[in-house]
Amino acid sequence: MLKIQSMNLDYIRTFVVVGQSKDYKDAANKLKIDYTNVSRHIKALESLMETKLINRNSENFIELTDDGKKLFDGFKKSIVVLNQRL
Repeated sequence: MLKIQSMNLDYIRTFVVVGQSKDYKDAANKLKIDYTNVSRHIKALESLMETKLINRNSENFIELTDDGKKLFDGFKKSIVVLNQRL
């Protein structure tokens, strides 16, 4: 079950940028945060969602799982709307 009270907008933003860039280090540069924080955000989001969202492929780039793809589509739209209102 999703633990809504623990949801963090930074986790969502990080997940969207990782999903777009397909690389943790590139995402860290875009977000202007440390690479280890990107990894922590993704792990925390996976824990909150109680599912694996990202796998690394043979070239060490990330691939979204099926659950990750579904979540990415919804979160990406949410981030766009939030950015327009901020």
